[in-house]
Amino acid sequence: MKINDFKVFSNLLADLHQQVFGEKMAHLPYGKSKTLSWLIFDKTGKMVSYKSLTNYVRAVLDQKPDDINPSDMTLSILTHCLLEKSMPAFSNETHVLLWYSYKKEFLLAA
Repeated sequence: MKINDFKVFSNLLADLHQQVFGEKMAHLPYGKSKTLSWLIFDKTGKMVSYKSLTNYVRAVLDQKPDDINPSDMTLSILTHCLLEKSMPAFSNETHVLLWYSYKKEFLLAA
């Protein structure tokens, strides 16, 4: 993952973890990974694997952007979940726009 994208992704994941668990991001044990995965599904209707979430958190905490490469759709799903937006029945391309909008706002604020 590119460094700029990784910074935005790290912030997104940390904010989502804080929102869901009410605590600073830490390594995700199995139970929390499953909980987060199902919560994402409940909010968005889209599934992100608990194993992927565990790997994403590990890469962020270890500051290893080369260890992960989430798809644009996964980034969009996580963004939708954080912002608590519903996932409209549009094409995948439409969903991805929210990630790029979130990324733009983050980079402009930095």
